[in-house]
Amino acid sequence: MKFRLIWAFIGITAGVMAGTVFEVRYQNHMALFFGYLSSIFACVLFFIHIAQLKGKLCLWRSMTINVVAVISLIIATISMAFCIYSFVKAGIDKQGLSSEALHGRNFWIIGIWCFACFKWSMLSAFYLRKYLKYNRAQINENRCPYIN
Repeated sequence: MKFRLIWAFIGITAGVMAGTVFEVRYQNHMALFFGYLSSIFACVLFFIHIAQLKGKLCLWRSMTINVVAVISLIIATISMAFCIYSFVKAGIDKQGLSSEALHGRNFWIIGIWCFACFKWSMLSAFYLRKYLKYNRAQINENRCPYIN
């Protein structure tokens, strides 16, 4: 569990730092957006892990868990579509990865941060489902005070 928390925290900081750098240094507004969106979903995953670690996730309503999972899956799908689009567009436009080529709207960088957003949102949905199954087993054994 500690590794999962550390990994999510690294995702939070990486998205904020990289998004800021690509905005300030390279004026890539889309990389800023997807870097920050990636950090938001890394925060969601971090919060899910903390809630499970403290035993609070079993107190969440089923509707809340389903809404968060569905939103995460929708964002994951949209992010993967943007990721594929960005890589195809970067290849068609023959964009480079040199320091000069990174200025402005570089689709290689946008694609990377779209993939990071996909990863964190998909992991949020995955762990919510995993923890939900575990907590249902705990509830059936009367180990978790569940309010629905």
